[in-house]
Amino acid sequence: MGSTAAAFTDEAVKAKGVTRTGNAASVVATVAAGGGNSATYGSVGANFKLVLDTGTTAALGAYVYTVVTTTYNNTAPGVYTVSTQTNDVTITVSTNATQASATLKTPAAAGATAFIGSSASPASDTVVTAVATADAVDDGHIQIKLNNTNGTAGVAEDSITATVTGAGLVCSAGVCGKTLTNVALASGVLNLTLRGDGTAGTSTVALSASVVALGSKSITYYAKAAKTLTASVRVPTLGVGSNSGAVSVAATDAAGTAWTGTAYIYA
Repeated sequence: MGSTAAAFTDEAVKAKGVTRTGNAASVVATVAAGGGNSATYGSVGANFKLVLDTGTTAALGAYVYTVVTTTYNNTAPGVYTVSTQTNDVTITVSTNATQASATLKTPAAAGATAFIGSSASPASDTVVTAVATADAVDDGHIQIKLNNTNGTAGVAEDSITATVTGAGLVCSAGVCGKTLTNVALASGVLNLTLRGDGTAGTSTVALSASVVALGSKSITYYAKAAKTLTASVRVPTLGVGSNSGAVSVAATDAAGTAWTGTAYIYA
């Protein structure tokens, strides 16, 4: 009944000129079966592969492993010397351009945008004014978008800082304040809202990401009640019947800020 020799014992070392590609078990099995055996001493060798575990998704980067090789050199029957060598092996985990464009979450400065508007998800800047009442009403909206480093939209992740100078508050997911830091931008987009704090005047919101300064956006808050009303005649001579837009009124609050609420004229 045959038996399998242990890896790199005397039996293995006696195998003259035996070289196999595979794991240690296959080399020893070949030697034990008599492959290449002779009465004189020779050498035995094997090629091995070093691979990462494919069952786990590895992060991108370089992985360095130290391979320790022990060599047994026979000098006489049953007598051998042992030597050890160490070698560093580097395995680099990377991805091709197609995969990267679809999955890479690293944000880039190129292509970054920030827009303000009176409606959600603005795609361009518009002039926004609102009454300064401190309440839970969203008076303005800011949308920030970042691409990843391959220029792909909708995948980047980053943290955003928004700081208000002047009137009003900036909000994210119902959390409001003069300054919001480390607000998470996910899937390449972040929506912020603006609310009054009871103070009339201009509100300037400075925006920045970790990779780029996004500039400032402004909203003007006016007092709840107008202080000055200035009437002007648009149609000096009225016709018989209905006359639309015959008189106009310009309103400002106590600070001189244009009051753009709804006003009524009763005659």
